[in-house]
Amino acid sequence: MKRTFYAAALAAAVIASAPAAAQLRQITVGTNPAGTIANVVGAGVAKLLQNETGIRATAEAHGGTSSYLPLLDNGELTLGVFIGVDLGLAARGEEPYSTAAENIRPIARMMRLDYGYVARADSGLTSVADLKGKRVVVGIKSNIVLEKVNEAALATAGLSRDDVQAINAGGLGQGLTDVVEGRADASAIALGIPALREAHASLPGGVKVLALGDEAIDEIAEKYASGARIGETVPSPTNVGVDAPMKAMALDLYLVAGPTVDDETAYTFAKTIYDNWETLQEEIPALKRFKRDDIALKSTPVPYADGAAKFYAEAGIGQ
Repeated sequence: MKRTFYAAALAAAVIASAPAAAQLRQITVGTNPAGTIANVVGAGVAKLLQNETGIRATAEAHGGTSSYLPLLDNGELTLGVFIGVDLGLAARGEEPYSTAAENIRPIARMMRLDYGYVARADSGLTSVADLKGKRVVVGIKSNIVLEKVNEAALATAGLSRDDVQAINAGGLGQGLTDVVEGRADASAIALGIPALREAHASLPGGVKVLALGDEAIDEIAEKYASGARIGETVPSPTNVGVDAPMKAMALDLYLVAGPTVDDETAYTFAKTIYDNWETLQEEIPALKRFKRDDIALKSTPVPYADGAAKFYAEAGIGQ
């Protein structure tokens, strides 16, 4: 009887002293479809957290962020990968979200995503200004938020959806396929991702990333898609379709926690990502352009989870 009591007491003590992350039975990371950078990042983070915490972790692909952000907010997902524009809209309850998401908090800013319109290289199109009157994918049914970013990109050349033959696509991948197969003249997508490289390799002459217009400034990006910025993208073996340094839409990509992640767990997740940044860079080559101190920004659309903010304060970054 005593032995049973002591064993139970010992087990209780071990559970109480275990890291908070270890008390999660499973970690699920919501992402965009396979082939997108959000899916690549989500899968890499899931692998890292599983290796470091010992908890089974999986990346769960969905049609688009507007379909899985509510799942994160109600606790059906542990974590999710989202751009800052999405977080701001969700937190404010603005379209496409009918109610404000009150339970989402960023854990880490993973990277800056370069995003822009692409066309077939043999189309003769070189800039967004050339899209007037052309067949252009503007709406993304599975990721309505990106419609705002697409409109911002058009606005840099003084264009609106009324100035082009606006097309809706089911997802980013479908929009790219429409360009490859000639049903659309241009569609926007994250630059340098595997899906774009595959499209580039499949076409004679490859794809061409279209230069933004003369009004490519942060004020225009913020007006149409709050949280978006204007950045610069440069040529590289993986950044296909970019022949010279050029401006692109810049979208911060965040790892975001839902209500099942308490403060101690948020601290653990942030520290794990920070301490193992080089491992993540090997797993996700797109991260090699970013230093580990980049994972904490001074200003975010939604405040960092308290546990993550505590770790960043201790590490002396993002202040």
